[in-house]
Amino acid sequence: MKYIKDLSQKVLRKEIELNNIDKLSNNEVITQLTNVKESTYTQIEVIIRNHVLPTFGHKKS
Repeated sequence: MKYIKDLSQKVLRKEIELNNIDKLSNNEVITQLTNVKESTYTQIEVIIRNHVLPTFGHKKS
């Protein structure tokens, strides 16, 4: 739950910009999201590569 709360706060403070996520490389997305509490590089990488990016037609880096 801390992850979702921290992510929401960072989006509201514009520390993480979700509106332009489709313009970032996979590594840039992962770097932004690993700054969220209770997240690790491996967790974010698996979620991004397997679930989120294919939905947006995002290219692999």
